[in-house]
Amino acid sequence: MQSKKRREPVRKWCCIKHSEAEEKIINNIAHALDVRRITAGLVYDRLKSDDIERASEFIDSTSHFHDPFLMKDMEIACERIGSAIERGEHITVYGDYDVDGVTSVTLLTTYLKRRGVRSCSYYIPCRIGEGYGLSTGAIDKIFESDSRFIITVDTGITATDEIEYAKKLGIELVVTDHHECKRGETGEMILPFVPCVNPRQDNCNYPFDELAGVGVVFKLICALEMKRLGLDVAEACERVIDEYGELVAIGTVADVMPLIDENRAIVKRGLEIMRDPKFVGTRELISLCAGIDFNKKPVKKLSTSLISFTLAPRINAVGRMGNAADAVELFACTDAETASQKALELSHMNTVRQQEENAILTEALAKIDKCNINDKVIVLDDDNWHHGVIGIVASRITERYGLPSILISFEGNIGEKTSGSDIGKGSGRSVKGLDLVKALDACKDTLVRFGGHELAAGLTIERGNLESFKKAINEHADEIFDLKEAEQIITADASVGLEELDEKLACELYLLEPYGQANPLPQFIIENVTVSELYPLKEGKHVKLVVSKDNTSITALWFGKKFADIEFCVGDKIDLLGSLELNEFMGRTCVQIHIKDLRASKELTKEISEYAAVYNDALHGGAYPADMLPDRDDFAAVYRYIKNVLFKENDEDCVRYSLIAAHVLKNEKMPYIKLRAILDIMCELGLVSYVSETNESCRIALNKQVRKVDLEASDLLTALRRRASK
Repeated sequence: MQSKKRREPVRKWCCIKHSEAEEKIINNIAHALDVRRITAGLVYDRLKSDDIERASEFIDSTSHFHDPFLMKDMEIACERIGSAIERGEHITVYGDYDVDGVTSVTLLTTYLKRRGVRSCSYYIPCRIGEGYGLSTGAIDKIFESDSRFIITVDTGITATDEIEYAKKLGIELVVTDHHECKRGETGEMILPFVPCVNPRQDNCNYPFDELAGVGVVFKLICALEMKRLGLDVAEACERVIDEYGELVAIGTVADVMPLIDENRAIVKRGLEIMRDPKFVGTRELISLCAGIDFNKKPVKKLSTSLISFTLAPRINAVGRMGNAADAVELFACTDAETASQKALELSHMNTVRQQEENAILTEALAKIDKCNINDKVIVLDDDNWHHGVIGIVASRITERYGLPSILISFEGNIGEKTSGSDIGKGSGRSVKGLDLVKALDACKDTLVRFGGHELAAGLTIERGNLESFKKAINEHADEIFDLKEAEQIITADASVGLEELDEKLACELYLLEPYGQANPLPQFIIENVTVSELYPLKEGKHVKLVVSKDNTSITALWFGKKFADIEFCVGDKIDLLGSLELNEFMGRTCVQIHIKDLRASKELTKEISEYAAVYNDALHGGAYPADMLPDRDDFAAVYRYIKNVLFKENDEDCVRYSLIAAHVLKNEKMPYIKLRAILDIMCELGLVSYVSETNESCRIALNKQVRKVDLEASDLLTALRRRASK
């Protein structure tokens, strides 16, 4: 039996290990900072340094801000902007349509207006009509508005041709950006011939090149304030972060920048400010979407997850589905009523985006089942997919299958009939091992244009080259991408005992915040715990467990995991991977675990192997346990589960025995040996097609043509009854 469905990746747990020398450093950090050894290990893994002072600064989240004038062209940029302010020139701020771009535009335009610049506007291109970055069409519109000075934010560093076009029209520019610069064939950097403020430039002395676009704008404003008021670095940065910190933090987290060095200080301060936001728009968006009432009681603590999962999707949604200017206008609001209405509009647009995303994902998954199962790069196309959403769907597909994926939309082509010259726009996501930009470069003869990063890229292609592109990129992947079996690696920071997960450790972990890129939320492996309680939450959409070992018990929650997909029962011994947090409810504080994954413990796996050996022996003439003989009700329960649950939508799948065993009976686990016997007998009688792949999983399909069989006609059932031990 050949499976029609592409396999999802095997989840593999990986735990960080330390050498003896590293263990000594970790012990020193723990002793010097008076923290648990677990906490000290987390600090060491993030810094890879034995410097106690650096470790102390990391825990305190203190970081001095670097001198902005160390950044190449900062002095020239400040002089040109200062001159424009003094002369009353019209200044156009040109930005991107994502969260980093929106916060960058908002930050600089707000600052300029507060500096008294009356003639200040901004321009954000439309994702669908104009695409990313500077374009000659946008420059023409700015020229027609009588603006002759553009400051780019979060874009522009590679727009050499467009900037030359603007200069010919008499428009001057200052570029601020944080993206990689364009390079020639010999590796030399190709930059626009205008002042460029970007820490990624060659010969730039700035010590930190991981700022977001809004972070570069933040440093530009710090430099302008230093020149205007004669402040030193610390005074200027403190002044600017206090006034605009929430914007810089939102853009930095949303753009997934590493939370180290200056970014760490920026985000920590920004989150503190967001407990009582300076911008009315921020306040109303948080109130609406996170349910926080700033007027009732002080907000104790906010985390980066508020930005990543609540604010950023809503700000991004208007750029994907509509006009990013709506998000800028939200932050520009000065009265709560208008800001509240704008926040509602952003939230509604995000709902529309989610609906579109789910619809495209459903269609994409159906297409995947029809693709070549051996392709290492999943390439899908459609005429009606929304350009602004396909990147998110590509991320979900890559996460699901552990493979690079590219979605291409030919939406917007004019005419009833398709043509080989129809233009499609694609968005791709990759995994470690396949640099997506290099892969696209290997197929450049089939593309109109492409660009991006190692793990995320965009492309434009003519319909007539689509099949050639699919073939070319998979041939490239075959040469360099070793994929024996797709694996989804889940990394844990440490293996800990259940008794170690207490309130003191949870409090210490809060010292390591803010969490994000390069400082991930700590995750732990807890082995061989017993499931004491297990039940669904919110109509089976989430799962709650109580796990115990010796005299310790702890609550564990798995959000977004369907109860029907849990393959364990009360009494099972399992390993758990998750993060720790404090839960405050009704005046009580307790620790709980947020589950990332579960697996059978070594003890449970050994038990299954022993059961499998007994069953396999019985198949070859050995004794069969009498209490494992199935009756008619057992067969009916398994058949109903296969028909109504497993294959309600799909005709064929790979499934674990433990999942079936956990759900076929109410409040009871079906014994492994009995389940194996039932499936083999049902296969013999033609009710299902079934192949046991391992002791833990099988491939199974329902035969929908068979409606009724006589169990007594089974030779296997007769043999097992005869071999049943007394």
